[in-house]
Order: sequence, then C-alpha cells, then structure tokens
Amino acid sequence: MKKYLTLTFPNTSFEFRESLPAEGPAIVLGPPKSIRRVYTTPAGLALLVDRQSYAIQSHEDGGRHFLSLAGGGREGILYAVYGYLHELGWRWYAPGDAGEIPPERTPDLRLDGWNIQAAPDFPFFRGFHAYPTSMESRQMFSVDGAKSS
Repeated sequence: MKKYLTLTFPNTSFEFRESLPAEGPAIVLGPPKSIRRVYTTPAGLALLVDRQSYAIQSHEDGGRHFLSLAGGGREGILYAVYGYLHELGWRWYAPGDAGEIPPERTPDLRLDGWNIQAAPDFPFFRGFHAYPTSMESRQMFSVDGAKSS
C-alpha cells in the first residue's frame, strides 16, 4: 500500500505504524472491532460478518480526519486495500510491473467522503484470476520461481 500511495501522491509522506499518531489525519486498517478501539467512530461503521466483505469509510473525530479500510477477516482487509487503490485509479492487468497501470499523480490525498461497502455474491470468492501470458506470470506460477522458456 505504501508503494502505491507514494506513487499516487508524491507530495505526501507516509508512515506505517502499529499505533495511531497523536495528531493529524490517518488511514486505519483492520477489523471494525479494532478500529473502534483506536478512535471514536460513528455508529455507521460497517458491521462486516463475512470474512471477505469490506468497508472503506471516512470519519471525523475531534477535528481529525480518518479513513477506515475495514474487513470482516484478513481477506476482507486485503480486499479493502485493493478496493481503495482501485478507486484511486490503479489497475492490475497482469502480475509484475508490466501489468500495473497507475493513475495520474494527484497532489492531494482525500480522506473525506468515502462510504463503500462490498461483500462477495457467493462463498469462497478469492478475487484473483490470472492467465500466464507474461514472463512475470510464468515466474509466479512456477514452483521454484525460475524462468521458463
């Protein structure tokens, strides 16, 4: 996430930590229960029952702006990050750098106005489909990571 945020917002510095900074805006990742322990959230924070469901929501607490990337489980938190990056304009058409399509660089990171919730339409959704056509794909799917010809 740091890599993609830094590429998208080159004028913003990002710091990843286990605890909330004492001041300023923050993006908080985790399950809703953990997020509620970090700062006061409105009752609208999504109650995510399915492990793969997620919510991307803005909150304000004491004049500070927060963006929550919440998931019902580890998968949901990962999907929240992917969903957020997708909303920022990132696209991944194939594994590796060659398959990454970045959005235009943006000067400001907006934390307010987000309210997205998503859940899989059917169980066991993994959210990843690949067809090995690039060299990166072959390396990713090979057992030892060696290049195949």
